[in-house]
Amino acid sequence: MPPIEQRASELFRDTEFAEEVSQECLSIEFLIQQFDAGRLWVAVDGGDVPVGFAAALVIDGNAHLHEVSVDPIHGRRGIGRKLIEAVYDWAVSHAFEGITLSTFRDIPWNAPLYQKLGFIELPETEHGPEMKLLRNEERESGLDISQRIIMIRVI
Repeated sequence: MPPIEQRASELFRDTEFAEEVSQECLSIEFLIQQFDAGRLWVAVDGGDVPVGFAAALVIDGNAHLHEVSVDPIHGRRGIGRKLIEAVYDWAVSHAFEGITLSTFRDIPWNAPLYQKLGFIELPETEHGPEMKLLRNEERESGLDISQRIIMIRVI
């Protein structure tokens, strides 16, 4: 999964968020934890080679789409949407009330895409303690959270 995430981050290279390219990928330990918890989905090509993945957490009682990455070679084929829908189906089956995520506000394949998939902005006044902690972690990792948005898709 880290090579997929790294290649996907290359899409940020020509944006104002080029620092994303140098961000650390999710750790193998984290991915194994999510897999063991049933919160990791992997898309594969015809040869069973991974081409994308999604990882979810539980934050403030909601499902949380922590990461979705698709190898750009396989992009624009609906793989990301299918991964997001798999997370949605998981959230429904586990009786969560919504799915949250943190993303860039103005990058076309970020917030505008999620809006098309039914996500809306979650006002800061509605962030729970775990979401506030996540925002703080994003800030401490060097992300400009003024350019990011928390979104929710209500189930």
